[in-house]
Amino acid sequence: MRWSTSRDSLIVAGGSVLILAVLAWGAVRETQRILAEGKQIYTEACATCHGDDGRGQVTGLGFRVPLPDFTWCA
Repeated sequence: MRWSTSRDSLIVAGGSVLILAVLAWGAVRETQRILAEGKQIYTEACATCHGDDGRGQVTGLGFRVPLPDFTWCA
């Protein structure tokens, strides 16, 4: 029994959609992992001076030069 060309195309398209969905799910999971890791690094190494929000408005650290505001990228 030979399948029709349209049925073959439908199967290939469905398989392609499934593969793309799996790849997208994996990319989202990896992005979430990277963001969580970055947040942990910032909390441990940067937040003491630059604050939890990245604005650098922490006082009493003894710096004469103002700390950069990481929320303003200019």
